[in-house]
Amino acid sequence: MQGINLKIILLHSLVVLLAAHAFIALGYIYDVPLAELYLETGNLGKFETSANTYQVNSERISKFMLVQRYAPYAGALFAVALSFIALRRKKFGMKHTLIVLVIAALLAFGGVLEMSFLRDILFAPGRLVSASVMTVYTFNYLLLLGLSFWLAFLSKRIPGLESKNKV
Repeated sequence: MQGINLKIILLHSLVVLLAAHAFIALGYIYDVPLAELYLETGNLGKFETSANTYQVNSERISKFMLVQRYAPYAGALFAVALSFIALRRKKFGMKHTLIVLVIAALLAFGGVLEMSFLRDILFAPGRLVSASVMTVYTFNYLLLLGLSFWLAFLSKRIPGLESKNKV
């Protein structure tokens, strides 16, 4: 494990979690009326039956369910790309990015990106700001995506993350 910085791996794993939840919030913004119905029901199966009782267009329901199903994975892939760019700028090797990719895959396939208690914690700041679904999830999207970028490109505030080639 020579040359691998665990602080960087943990930091970029956090970036994966934050970006995945930012994309979940973006999925809620995709169709706000259906998002309100989805948030009342809690899962996609109950949501589909509830939306059908309200006679919502089936194509609209399937698009919304597709967005909700794949939003965390798209966010995780975005975070891996963001980590690749940030780590390349900091002159770290590809092994850090590959480890972050493996961790993102483990988080995704392990179901960690879809855990409701983690989602409740990460979406709490938006609920403090407003009761409107659009405002809550727009705020959460911007906050989580901003934190993802800030943490990915963070280097001066954490000891040991400074680039080795400083003059």
